[in-house]
Amino acid sequence: MVAGKVKRNELSTFLEAAKAAGYDVFAPARAAEGWAFVPYEGGEVDLDGYLLTTASVKGFVLPQLEAFLTYDDDDGRLVPTAESKLLVFGVRPCDARALALVDKVYRDRGFRDPQYLARRDNTLLVVWACDAPAPTCFCTSVGGGPADEAGADVIIYKSGDDLLLEGVSAKGEELLKAAKLEKVSDAELDEAKATYAKVAEAMTPLWDLEAVRPKLYENFDAAAWEEVASRCVSCGACTFVCPSCHCFDVVDEGKHGRGRRLRFWDACTQSLFTLHASGHNPRERASQRYRQRVLHKFYYFHENWGENLCVGCGRCVVACPTNVDIREAVTLVIGP
Repeated sequence: MVAGKVKRNELSTFLEAAKAAGYDVFAPARAAEGWAFVPYEGGEVDLDGYLLTTASVKGFVLPQLEAFLTYDDDDGRLVPTAESKLLVFGVRPCDARALALVDKVYRDRGFRDPQYLARRDNTLLVVWACDAPAPTCFCTSVGGGPADEAGADVIIYKSGDDLLLEGVSAKGEELLKAAKLEKVSDAELDEAKATYAKVAEAMTPLWDLEAVRPKLYENFDAAAWEEVASRCVSCGACTFVCPSCHCFDVVDEGKHGRGRRLRFWDACTQSLFTLHASGHNPRERASQRYRQRVLHKFYYFHENWGENLCVGCGRCVVACPTNVDIREAVTLVIGP
């Protein structure tokens, strides 16, 4: 185990060490609406009141819009990705867990997306464990937790006036070694982890997941889906703030035999997502599209990968303009 500690008001010591190790560093900062990851320019980071960024960390490795191929009459060429190392500080456990799930799609089972992997492998996630989850958080109901290490390279625990940093991955441990922080004892770490375990225990699970999954699929044709989606306006806001949604569309832009191929985020809740060239749409109703979103999160992804795709960050609950709540949707559909 590689670990160290810094005073909460001396966090710049670690961040400057990361910059010295060649990382471009991003950290949470107050934005016009909520919080956002911004380039670290030096000095202390003010995280007073910080809970979760409005946009997830996903955009660093799977951009909302990217040109991934250029072509002309003779050939097509992949667009090279930047080779710079990136460190994102203050990532919440739910976001890191989400990226570990997206990794399964873009890395595992023989399919390897070169653009995604180039960015992902050059990105180091410093996770900030949660000691005061929001009312919209439900990570413990979907297999996560306030101090979940899945997807993390370094995890930070608060301990009085100190921040305890523990390496989770090999590259996280390498960075901590280079940072040369004050040593932290096993007893200090164990005490801090026990505190976060109590935070997790206080988050009462919403459902028994093993029972939820089959019930959702068994109720595929339930009238409850219409009730759930009666307020859905198919805007896609839930998808665009979701840290684990990974569907995209592809278009070509060009003329005279030259152009580029673009990839951009798409949303199963939007009406054009499954529109066929013939004009037929197998999911023409909002209820069908919202059902697809919920089943993908809780059933289909689990069938393929053995894990839930929803990480319980609650962003979709906050972002929905008509107050559609995925927790209420699942509860309503599965019934008593």
